[in-house]
Amino acid sequence: MVTSRKTVIVTSDGVRLSGLLTYPTSTSKTKLPGICICHGIPLQPRSEDDRGYPALAERFASHGFIVLTFNFRGTGESGGEFDFRLWSLDLEAAMDLLLSLENVDSSRVALVGFSGGAMVSIYNSACNSRACAIAACACPSGTESWPDYVFDAMTEMAASSGSLKGACLKSPAFHTVVKSRISQTSSKDFASRWRAAFIEMDPLHWVGSMSGIPLLVVHGERDNLVSTESAKRLCQSAGDNCKFALIDDGEHRLRTNDDAMELVINWLEKRLLLDQ
Repeated sequence: MVTSRKTVIVTSDGVRLSGLLTYPTSTSKTKLPGICICHGIPLQPRSEDDRGYPALAERFASHGFIVLTFNFRGTGESGGEFDFRLWSLDLEAAMDLLLSLENVDSSRVALVGFSGGAMVSIYNSACNSRACAIAACACPSGTESWPDYVFDAMTEMAASSGSLKGACLKSPAFHTVVKSRISQTSSKDFASRWRAAFIEMDPLHWVGSMSGIPLLVVHGERDNLVSTESAKRLCQSAGDNCKFALIDDGEHRLRTNDDAMELVINWLEKRLLLDQ
């Protein structure tokens, strides 16, 4: 059994983020390890039977972790406009909250990131190493070689789903799914800024500066966005502290893959739970 409560995270630039803390049911007064889960960029709506990250948090908490999930700015119930560069500030604020909890052992806090959230996890850990372990699932890297049409396509997907707030997404078209009403200039500008942020925060530039933090790179063999070769190259760039795991039937959305999540949990248990 686990329990959850909503929380609000305020970033250094004043953006209010929606968060959820999930706790294992325990009567022990011993401090517990913490996990901050970082979602990817939401481009498509979830299916009706998918409970999303709260369900994943419950799964992690049932193994003895205190788990924080939250929405980055410009997504979900959080405020602000989507700006991938500023997701770094959001993660800093989320870690501030998690590390401030009296029942969290600040020496045993890990990051679990998915896609864009994995990129930010590595970037922040290279700049400010507060996590003791990182699991990066379906993490993009080598984005300098990605063609422009990839970012154009992701912008169109965000337009259709209305999943991101900000900049060119202010157009009513992004909420009424009327593509013809989106100006070509605004959508191109949005995609261009998105591409620049990905290149600036590309994990290949930063993973070597993580001060020896253990890294697990989990990749799905059927991922249609991130290649297996780029995932392996990321792990090689990280050095000896990195473990690479290939999920045979895994797609890009590894959050919903039971084998992938069980692997992540087992890896974290060995590093964070004192009785393992």
